[in-house]
Amino acid sequence: MGKYLVCYFSPTGTTRAVGEHIASAIKADRLEIKPKEPYTEDDLNWRKYFSRCNKEHRRKKLPEVGFHMFNLAQYGIVFLGFPIWYETAPNIILSFLKTNDWAGQKIVLFATSGGSSISKAREDIRAFLNKQGEIPVSGILDLSDPEKVKNWARNALDIITRTNLSAAEEYVRRNYTEYVPAVKEEQSSYDQQAKPTQDDSKSQKAHYSRAVTNTSALNEGNNQPAKKSSEGGKYSRDFEPKYSLDLTPDPELEKLRRENDKLQFVYQQLLREKRGNLPRSPLDRYNSSAIERVMRSAPTSASRSTLIRSLDSYTDQSFVGKLMALIREKGMKEPEVYRAAQIDRKLFSKITSDQDYKPSKDTCVALAYALKLSLAEANDLLSRAGYTLSHSNKRDVILEYFFSSGKFNLFDINEVLSQLNQRPLGRQL
Repeated sequence: MGKYLVCYFSPTGTTRAVGEHIASAIKADRLEIKPKEPYTEDDLNWRKYFSRCNKEHRRKKLPEVGFHMFNLAQYGIVFLGFPIWYETAPNIILSFLKTNDWAGQKIVLFATSGGSSISKAREDIRAFLNKQGEIPVSGILDLSDPEKVKNWARNALDIITRTNLSAAEEYVRRNYTEYVPAVKEEQSSYDQQAKPTQDDSKSQKAHYSRAVTNTSALNEGNNQPAKKSSEGGKYSRDFEPKYSLDLTPDPELEKLRRENDKLQFVYQQLLREKRGNLPRSPLDRYNSSAIERVMRSAPTSASRSTLIRSLDSYTDQSFVGKLMALIREKGMKEPEVYRAAQIDRKLFSKITSDQDYKPSKDTCVALAYALKLSLAEANDLLSRAGYTLSHSNKRDVILEYFFSSGKFNLFDINEVLSQLNQRPLGRQL
C-alpha cells in the first residue's frame, strides 16, 4: 500500500490514462470509480435531451457507486480525476465523495476537458464537502504529453509539503542543540572525587562493624536495649526506626475495593451471557498507588463518577489511565483514535487492557497526534511512559514543531521527516 491514492471516473478511458501516468509518477495506488449501472454509449450522448447523463444533470440525481468503499484515512493525499461535464464534475463524483469521511484529508483534483476550466468543479466539490477536506491543488491535464502530466503530479506534492518543510527546518535551526559529550578531563576529575580514599574505606568498615554490634544486641533479647558503642558511650543511630507502619484498612479505599469487586462480578456475568464490547471496571486503567492516594482524600459519600474524575486528574496516573482520560475529555471514540494514529486495533486493545503497558515512543507520539494535544499535554503523556522530546535529537525537534504549530496529520509529518532524512512514524510502531 502506498502513501497516495489516485482515483478516477473515466467512462471513455481518457481520464483513466491520465490517472495511470500520475500513479506511476508518484508510486500511488489506483482506484477506478464505476457506477453500479454502467454507462452505455447512448447514456453518454449529451446531444439527446432524454439521455441518462442529461437526466442526472437536470434532476441532480447521484448515481450509486458500484463497489464497496473502504476507509481512505490510510492515504495521505488522494488524487481525484474526472472528465468535465456541464462545466463541472459528474454527479457520480459527488456519490463517491458521499461514501467517505474526508475530514482532514487533502484532495488534489485533476480533470480532462474539451475547453472548460476546472474552477466551477472545484467550487462545487468544496461546497459539497462542507469544509471536510482540503483542496490544495487542481488542474486540467492533457493526455498528449505524458511527461507534463507526471511533472504536474510531482509538483503538486511539492506544493503541499513545501510550507511545512520550510517551517520545520526553521524550527529545527532555532531549537536543535547537537549533543556534545562531556570532556574526558572533567570526567576523570569527577571520578577521582567520587572514588573513596583509604581513610574513607577504614571509616566505612568501622561504621559497618558498629552497626552489626548494635543489631546483634537488639536480637539478644526481646526488650533488651542496644549496647553502647565504644566511642564516647553513644548509641548507634543507624537502625533507629523513623516511621511506623499503620496497618489499619482505610475505609474509603475498602469501599472502592468492594465496589470494584461488584463490578467485576457483573462483568463476569455479562461475559457468560454474551460476547462483544463489555463494560470494564473503572479501576482497571489505574495503578494501585493512584487509587489509594485519591481515596484517602475523597469523602466517604463520593460517587463513582467523582472518584473517576479525581483519578483522571491524579498527577501520577499511568500512561494508559491518562490516555483513556484524554479520550473521554476530547469526546472521542476509541476507533477514531487508533485510526488517526495509524495503529492496529489489536495493538490498541493490548495497550488499553493493561494499565501497566508501556508502548514504544513512536506509538505514544502517534497517539498524542491523534488526540491533537498541545506540546505541554504531549510531553505530559510521553513522560508517563518514560519518554521525552529532546532538543538534542533532530527527529524529536521536528516532532515537537508539529505539536507546537497545531498540525496533527501524520502523512504531513512523515513527509517532512522523510525530506529531512529522518525515520517516519507509522509502520515502525
